[in-house]
Amino acid sequence: MGTAAGDALGAGYEFSFPGPEVPIVMKGGGPFGFAPGEWTDDTAMAAGIARAATLHRLDTTEGLDAVAAEFLRWQQSDPRDMGNQTRRVLSRRSPTAAAMQATAAATGPDNAGNGSLMRTAAIAVAFAHDQTPTAMLSAAAEVSRLTNTGVDTHLACQVWSHAVWSAIGTGALPDLHGTVTAVVPHGARDRWHQWVTAAETQDRPVFEHNNGWVISALQTAWWGIHRTRPAVDHADTPDGADAHIRDGLAATVRAGHDTDTTAAIAGGLLGAAYGAAAIPSEWTRMLHGWPGLDTVGLADLADAAAR
Repeated sequence: MGTAAGDALGAGYEFSFPGPEVPIVMKGGGPFGFAPGEWTDDTAMAAGIARAATLHRLDTTEGLDAVAAEFLRWQQSDPRDMGNQTRRVLSRRSPTAAAMQATAAATGPDNAGNGSLMRTAAIAVAFAHDQTPTAMLSAAAEVSRLTNTGVDTHLACQVWSHAVWSAIGTGALPDLHGTVTAVVPHGARDRWHQWVTAAETQDRPVFEHNNGWVISALQTAWWGIHRTRPAVDHADTPDGADAHIRDGLAATVRAGHDTDTTAAIAGGLLGAAYGAAAIPSEWTRMLHGWPGLDTVGLADLADAAAR
């Protein structure tokens, strides 16, 4: 639900850079003409993952095949927005996860767009009851490989899935540096810690590339969350949670460019930390999208995936 709220909120501002005088509201529109409250490809693909998780564990061949089938089912619905790399892969209509991964691999060694990161919170939900993150981390990488390539792309999905999984279990935002240490192999940790530090210390989100790149998308989402984080003594109150969701997503949208995706990424973690009840009701009343769900349907799907 947090993913959907951020996604629909950002959809009306995609590829723009709204200034501080521009209110960030669930207005719809944008370059693809979404209705107010309508989520985009980010949440649609996350819903596909969740639907697959109601059938099989995602760390199995059957589970990955079910995800691949859901992605193709969504593609057949003729979505109005689809990332270039995702379109390139799904247009080949590979019938199994292994075939889809091979198709993705053939597109190049580092097609590191944000398309697999935007949907990864659903994987954390599917493994919410696991006592350790091992199976979830494997699934996060394998689902990323269905459409995207590059070691850091898959690590980004593992880092963010772990962060969401931890937030579900603890009801608190994680220390992202600690998450990096737990997830990222030793030889890559220095650059990952540098990326997290940049997100936590910059006044303006100016990263190595625009946030269509997976790492900059993760940085933008964490930048929006981190800079608006409430004081410790207010973080656990309903008002503090509501304010942080609103402020964190607004800041992420104001960072500009791929606003629906960065806000979807941020929304997934904020929703995990604070719970569905903290998401503003004027947003949840409006949420809807593929595959024909509203907020209640999305919540039921999340519950079924977790079970």
